[in-house]
Amino acid sequence: MKTIVVADDYPGVRQLVRDTLEPRGYQVFEAVNGIQALQLVQLEHPSLVILDRRMPGLTGDQVCAELRTDPTTRTLPVVIMTADTGDDVQGYMLAAGANAFFEKPFSPKELLTAVRQLVGE
Repeated sequence: MKTIVVADDYPGVRQLVRDTLEPRGYQVFEAVNGIQALQLVQLEHPSLVILDRRMPGLTGDQVCAELRTDPTTRTLPVVIMTADTGDDVQGYMLAAGANAFFEKPFSPKELLTAVRQLVGE
């Protein structure tokens, strides 16, 4: 079973991700902030991480950057989601090391498609 860490300070987003992925056979671990996300990554060794851009503590792009500097997580697929808008947001997230980017509200179907591609299914 592939494991996913989802970090978002809004419980509704975490629940939507869980409801989208768990019925398709993924195990989802939830974090409420970036620090907790990093801890879960070290404990659970997930197949993929989904991060909110704006969280208390460490932001999603900061978590992503930290994952990219660690040899054990350097190639771990990362998806960043945000409600931020603007022309440079997607480029900024991808420059931070994200493999995929979604604006909120996001399409659960598109998220599932991206997750499957990123974990090699």
